[in-house]
Amino acid sequence: MHIVNDFEVVNVFDTKGLPNNCYAFNSLWGRIQGARSIKTKTLVVFELKSERTQTNQFYTGTPFALQIALHNPYSLVNPFMNGFSLKPCSNYYVFPSKQINDLLPPPYTSQCYNYTANWISRSGRGPRNKRLCSEECYLNQSIEIKDCVDPFFIAYPNMEKICPDEVHAHVYQKCKNYCRPACLREDITADVQEQSPLKMNASISLFSYIGGYLGLWLGISLVAICDAIETALLIIQWTWQEIRRHRRIKNKAHYTHSFRMNEMPQRMWVL
Repeated sequence: MHIVNDFEVVNVFDTKGLPNNCYAFNSLWGRIQGARSIKTKTLVVFELKSERTQTNQFYTGTPFALQIALHNPYSLVNPFMNGFSLKPCSNYYVFPSKQINDLLPPPYTSQCYNYTANWISRSGRGPRNKRLCSEECYLNQSIEIKDCVDPFFIAYPNMEKICPDEVHAHVYQKCKNYCRPACLREDITADVQEQSPLKMNASISLFSYIGGYLGLWLGISLVAICDAIETALLIIQWTWQEIRRHRRIKNKAHYTHSFRMNEMPQRMWVL
């Protein structure tokens, strides 16, 4: 399977309220048909490359990672709300699964709503489940009352201006019981398994990280550490040699003293 070059720009806020430009590949936003079916157990290889340039700046206060979300191609979602992170220099095996719940509309007790019909009437633009319906309601109410959006509360993709002050909860009171469960609901989940190519060199990497942090924060390089070890060994060697020399001098003096003590009685006996 090849990823198409067409993509949809999705403007969302992350969990810290910072704006982000996301890209939805194979998106069918604004269309009501065109989805491709994939056979079960099909292997999809997706290689991501990202470079830091003058036109692609990142917030240096946050760790470098990519945020990914698997979703229905007819919808736009916020990957920071229902996605997973990809760290650099790692391989990931993603096993997606989809669960479909088909409920009966009123007068049955499900009290569900046909979002699909509403979505078709809006030319393929709009929510397809209760959660997205609520998020769109929050967005519309915020724009209608405050003429702006609160980045810490609005998760629905939008390009509206950011509110300078906090938006109080009473603005969203209408949306509390506004949306109903979807008659046709698709839940897509993903089991993510990380396979790091550097796992075999974990010990070397750990040593490199420690050496790098020491050199960065303490100003101690690997050469300086070796010099310190060599100096310590020389001091130990010199101390051991001095101890042995003092022992030899002490033993020699004791031997000479003992010899003289034994010699004097002989001379006295001869006299």
